[in-house]
Amino acid sequence: MSAVSRAAGAVRAAAERVVARVRRPQLRILTWNVKTGRPLATVRGPLDAWIRTHRPHVVVLQECYTIARGLRAAYEPLGWQVIHDPSNHPEADDVVLLVRARRRVIRRGWIQHLFPWVGPVHDRQRKGRSFPWVEFDFAGHRIHLVGLHRIPVPGRNAPSFEDETQLLVDAEASIPPGRVRVWIGDMNVRALELVRFARQLGGTAHPGAGYDAAITDPDVDVEMTELDRGGSDHRAVLATLRLPRRRRKARS
Repeated sequence: MSAVSRAAGAVRAAAERVVARVRRPQLRILTWNVKTGRPLATVRGPLDAWIRTHRPHVVVLQECYTIARGLRAAYEPLGWQVIHDPSNHPEADDVVLLVRARRRVIRRGWIQHLFPWVGPVHDRQRKGRSFPWVEFDFAGHRIHLVGLHRIPVPGRNAPSFEDETQLLVDAEASIPPGRVRVWIGDMNVRALELVRFARQLGGTAHPGAGYDAAITDPDVDVEMTELDRGGSDHRAVLATLRLPRRRRKARS
C-alpha cells in the first residue's frame, strides 16, 4: 500500500469517527448551585434564559431550601416534572430535579443521609442530605440520574462524608442492569477525591466549574460547558452527554 493510500485511509477513518461521535444521542443536563436564601424570582431570571438558550432535558439545582415548592409551582405548568424529597427532615429540599414532561419517567425517589454536623455554628445538630434520582427513557436508552450536593469533605465532618460515600455506593449497587448511570451536581470535592469517588461508583469523572461535576459510565462522552454565575457564588454548568450508539437492554 502506498503512502498516499495509507494517508487517505487514515483521513477516512478519522472522518468516520467524527461522524459517529456527532450522530450519538446527546443528553443535555444543566446543573447549578443557586445559593441559599435567594428569592425565586432572582433564580428564575438566569435559569429561564439558560433553558431557552441551551434547551436542557434535565435541570439539577442545589441549595433550594426555601424555593423548592416555588419551583414546583412555577415549572410544572410549563411542562417540567419536578422531583425532590418532600419530607421535613433537615435540608430535604436541598436538591431539586426538573425533567421535561415529555420524557417518560419510569421511577423516581431519593436517597436520604442524616448525620451529626460538627462545626462552630451547627455543633451537635443533626443535619442531612437528600439526593433525588429519576429513571427515564431517552433515545432508546434508560437513564438513571442522581442529583448530588455532597458534604464538604475538609475538617471534622470527614467521617460523615465517608459514610455518605458508602451510602451512595450501596445505592449504586441496587441500580438494575442496562441503565446509563449519571451522577451530577455540586460534589464539594477536589479533583483527586472526585476521581476516587467515580472509581468507587464504577464510573468516570468529568470536572466542571469549581466543585460542580458529573460522573458517568465509562462509555459516555461528556462535554462540560461553564456558564455564568447568574447571581450565585457558583457557575452553572451545561453537561452534554454523548450516549453509546448501541442501545442497552434495560431490565426492571
